[in-house]
Amino acid sequence: MKRSTFYLWLGSLYTLAVFGLAWHNWNGGSSQPIIQWQVGATISVAIQQGGSVALINVVGNLAAFAPTAWLLAYWRPALRLGQLGLIGLGLSCIVELGQYWLGYRVVDIDDVVLNSLGFGCAGWLAKLSQRVMLHYTREVDRA
Repeated sequence: MKRSTFYLWLGSLYTLAVFGLAWHNWNGGSSQPIIQWQVGATISVAIQQGGSVALINVVGNLAAFAPTAWLLAYWRPALRLGQLGLIGLGLSCIVELGQYWLGYRVVDIDDVVLNSLGFGCAGWLAKLSQRVMLHYTREVDRA
């Protein structure tokens, strides 16, 4: 994958995440954004409500950053899992800071936790798949 293609894809993803496909809710950042600092509060409320609310909040936040981690793990195989986790944490914080700066979305620590967890899990799965493919490629080469 070309570096410019990856950066274009990454920039598009984070533009959508920050601006949220909700242009009609934006009032120009003149209101005070809501900040949720209590870890687990939003997740527990979503699970109690059940249904699509829990699915969108929990699974959506886990999956939001997973493609980026997967591509990054394949693009830069020398990155360790801890480094991937820190990159995921940093990117998630950048998105939440963008939402705070725009002032129209809820800034939630649970989003940072779930996005980072999804990033880390996808990075781990990508690295695991690389090892499995390498193992079976070597087995085919030996035969």
